[in-house]
Amino acid sequence: MASSLMNVTTSLPLAFSQHFKAVLLPARDGYTFATLLAVFFATVFIFAYRIRAQAINIPIALAVEIPSKRKRIELYCNNSREVLNKGYQQYRDVIFGIDTPEGIKVVLPTRYMDELKNNKHMSFGEALNEVTYQAYTNVGALPDWAIKAFSAKFNPTLNQHTPAYHANIREEVATFLPKGPDEAWKVFTPWDAVLRIITKSNVRAFLGSQPAEDEMFLDVASTYITNSIDYTFLLAQVPSLLQPFIYRFLPGYGRLAKQYKDGEKVVRAMMEEKKAQKLAPLSNPPSVFDYINAEGQHLDDLRLQMDIQLPLCAASIHTTTTTIVQCLFDLSAHPQYIAELRDEALQVLKINNGSLTKPALVALEKLDSFIKEVQRFCSPDLTTFQRKALAPVTLSNGFRIPKDVKIEIATGAINADSIIHENPQEFDGLRAYKKRMACTEARNKHRVLSVSKDDLSWGFGRAACPGRFLADMQIKMVLVEILISCELKLPEGQDRYENLELRGQTLPNVQGQILIRPR
Repeated sequence: MASSLMNVTTSLPLAFSQHFKAVLLPARDGYTFATLLAVFFATVFIFAYRIRAQAINIPIALAVEIPSKRKRIELYCNNSREVLNKGYQQYRDVIFGIDTPEGIKVVLPTRYMDELKNNKHMSFGEALNEVTYQAYTNVGALPDWAIKAFSAKFNPTLNQHTPAYHANIREEVATFLPKGPDEAWKVFTPWDAVLRIITKSNVRAFLGSQPAEDEMFLDVASTYITNSIDYTFLLAQVPSLLQPFIYRFLPGYGRLAKQYKDGEKVVRAMMEEKKAQKLAPLSNPPSVFDYINAEGQHLDDLRLQMDIQLPLCAASIHTTTTTIVQCLFDLSAHPQYIAELRDEALQVLKINNGSLTKPALVALEKLDSFIKEVQRFCSPDLTTFQRKALAPVTLSNGFRIPKDVKIEIATGAINADSIIHENPQEFDGLRAYKKRMACTEARNKHRVLSVSKDDLSWGFGRAACPGRFLADMQIKMVLVEILISCELKLPEGQDRYENLELRGQTLPNVQGQILIRPR
């Protein structure tokens, strides 16, 4: 990602206009047009620069250590974990704020989650739409009815999908494994291979089997979100008053527009085919597209169909890929777990005749524990339970959340809390497994899919990720196939790859390599 675009612009209007002119000129011919817009931009920025968000009387993380607000924002952009961890350590049971490019975000203790999780004035969708700049990227929150359809119709049928998914994942994993009797270690870049596997699997789940073989749509599904992020990093530097006027002229917009049209071609063809088949499912088992169009009332609304397919891909493909890649890095860095997890996988496969059915996946308790520990260290989101106040909301302690303010929970810091986790800095791949084995009451707790105030990787309340069951299935299938097929380790002298942590996100090293060889 274009991390250089993440530096927040807080300089004077003249410098900002010069930056704007620099990025605008490659997109348009003629200096007159660029100059006029730059002058207009600078003039309006003077006004926009004076606007301040409604004051919130709360302590701000690192305000004493770093008096400069601009430097606190820069630190958040480049090392979010440090800001959140230090804020949490200092204000663990107190409401505090963090300075971000979008303004102050309010970080709440977990005790307020129950009273807010169903509050109609606290919107996850609106918070997400602001982060993704939905008005300009067409990537945002799913419609509520589509989320309900996903949860009520698609999720209960996942066990029907497991044979097809397992076969596809097994076939795809085989394409990157070393061939033949050569036992030499070979270099393997997990990100590229896993991204393709998960993209095909998710497109099959969301749109259907035919688009899952369409290379153009697979490219849209896997890269539209990253291209959107690159674009919005630049857009975020523009005052909101000017964004509607210049968003089309910023670098990256043309690429997004083309990809969007490419996606429309495939989705439109599926809509026409659905009509031609008199609403019969186009895939077996049915896809999310089949379920939401079972009655045909949305088959003339291409924009709505895209508003479902793009966010589904954006929300799932890279987060699932990220978790798998992090697991492979940690398996390579902690090889003492490989044999035990492989033995468990082989035993489960033997009992289930080589199939990874839903019950078989549940039986992978040690692998489940390992994945959960990886998520504790490397959750894709350092904060969860994000909400935007659509109206003023008063908490039980009397604290008033002003309208338009965004709240969140410091999930990454909670995952490192010694009060909750014993020796939190130690990687223990069987941590959750040992907790489940400790007593009967805990047998169904401490799982990857668990959602509680101490298990926030998937969110909480109504906005808890409905796709977590699909993701859990895919993560385990990919890891099982790799574990039973090959050995893996880090290159000689290579430590566990460091993550890139910025703007509240944890990203693996997408160029990181491990060594593999067939078993």
